[in-house]
Amino acid sequence: MRIGSLEKIKYNKPVLNVEEQIELLKSRGLIIKDEKFAQNILNNITYYRLSAYMKFFQDKDEFNPDTSFEDIIYLYNFDKELKSLVFESIRLIEISIRTKICLVMCNKYGSHWFYNSDCYKSENYYNKTLTILENECSLQKDTFIKYYCEKYSEPKLPPFWMIAEVLSMGSLSKVLTNINRKDVKIIAKSISEEYYFAPVIENWIHVLASIRNICAHHSRLWNRELKIKLAKPEKIPEWKQAGIMSNKLSGVCFVISLLLKNHPCSNFDCELKELFEKYNKIDFSKMEFNKKKNAGWED
Repeated sequence: MRIGSLEKIKYNKPVLNVEEQIELLKSRGLIIKDEKFAQNILNNITYYRLSAYMKFFQDKDEFNPDTSFEDIIYLYNFDKELKSLVFESIRLIEISIRTKICLVMCNKYGSHWFYNSDCYKSENYYNKTLTILENECSLQKDTFIKYYCEKYSEPKLPPFWMIAEVLSMGSLSKVLTNINRKDVKIIAKSISEEYYFAPVIENWIHVLASIRNICAHHSRLWNRELKIKLAKPEKIPEWKQAGIMSNKLSGVCFVISLLLKNHPCSNFDCELKELFEKYNKIDFSKMEFNKKKNAGWED
């Protein structure tokens, strides 16, 4: 069968057990110093998952000279710790965003502000938000929300501070995008005094939600190119000065650092620097980081 200019073929690759996987790697030039170690790894981490890291040591299928199995695991472990740090930092941002939306919107418009069509960019965004809130599956499972529904006849949905706690970050991002710009500006400014341009903060939270999902599903992060680019903050000169790229991980870390700058529970910049020092053999340029600097944007 031909699809476009490519002819499709039947998949016929054989299933390999762990010993056969090791022999395949050795036949492609990979140095395996400790086969028991390699067996233990491949019995707990699939060959396919590791292959996402192997390809950076390969020319086609052949490994570069002097590449060892330990080199691959070194990179894998760095990425694992990087994802843990990024995931935890985004979790702090997510909780902060929930709080900021509650503080701004509930104090300004009341506990059920989301029923007020004046709070949105348009009637269409109002309807979209109500659909998101009414269809959020987790709302039906939360104990406090169940209690609200059993005790109160109306409004149909509970106060936003209850809803906010169970919304997924993706849904929270959509709600933020739907709110009228003047209030998003206030929310953004409450997050960071340095920057409060509404369209940019909306984009950043959207991108961070997608990065959170990458981390949660244990996919490769270390040199990933972002499908959704970060919006450039024109009012933050450090972005341009450091040469931050909108589709690289250095941009994600710049945004995380900015949004957590005044957070009482975060030490993101120091933890990122410590991670880089721990894994100092990693080529950080693959993530568009300057190895000589803390996170690519600080002197």
